[in-house]
Amino acid sequence: MYNKIKKIIPWASFAAILIAALILFFCSANRVSLLVESPETRAAAEETLNQITANKPQTLDDTAFMNVLKQADEMPYIAQVWLFAPDGKIIYSKGAPLDAESATQLATRQVKGALAALPVGELTQEQQMLLLVGSAIQAEGEHNDVFRYMVRPLTTLENKVIGYVGITYDVNEGISARPNIWQIVSMVGLLLCLVIYWVGLPLWTYLDAKERRERAPVWALFVLAGNLVALIAYLLVRNPSAQ
Repeated sequence: MYNKIKKIIPWASFAAILIAALILFFCSANRVSLLVESPETRAAAEETLNQITANKPQTLDDTAFMNVLKQADEMPYIAQVWLFAPDGKIIYSKGAPLDAESATQLATRQVKGALAALPVGELTQEQQMLLLVGSAIQAEGEHNDVFRYMVRPLTTLENKVIGYVGITYDVNEGISARPNIWQIVSMVGLLLCLVIYWVGLPLWTYLDAKERRERAPVWALFVLAGNLVALIAYLLVRNPSAQ
């Protein structure tokens, strides 16, 4: 019986790793389609920003304005919401970890360097701050491939800029969607195939080493840790003939 199992294991391991590779290939292809920006999510982000900036508050601590701002991350596809003062100071942030107090600190060196290299007066203060705020939001993003960003100046009824509002939104509606049955089956199948492959090699090594009167448990543990490389090492040094 051990011989039958020993003969089956290599084929089962090979089939498992092949199936796992196919699953990864199709999952990667599906992920590429999810990284294409969707008109639906962009429209939702623009609508959310319009709702926030339509308040025209006189100050950044306006109650009605802050209530709308704090509810914005509950809108479809919105991941993060930011509020910056005119000088770039971070007034409010939800959905993003913070390790800085201003957009200038968070902005990338490339953006800050580009602004420093421009002639004085080339950009207005508002244009410079929009670039810094946009860079700060993007730099703080943990998954920039699945997010997009929008920034708008916040103005009063007199059209005076009193701050900047930024949001991070899903690049595609599929990003935040619940996994469907095929995705769940694929992930379970992938894990199962990897387990079969990873356990199959040390199991075969154990049976082979036991047959050759080698230190079967030691070699099995060695292959369990080192996988294919360890298996090759075992094949090179094992007793050439079974006892």
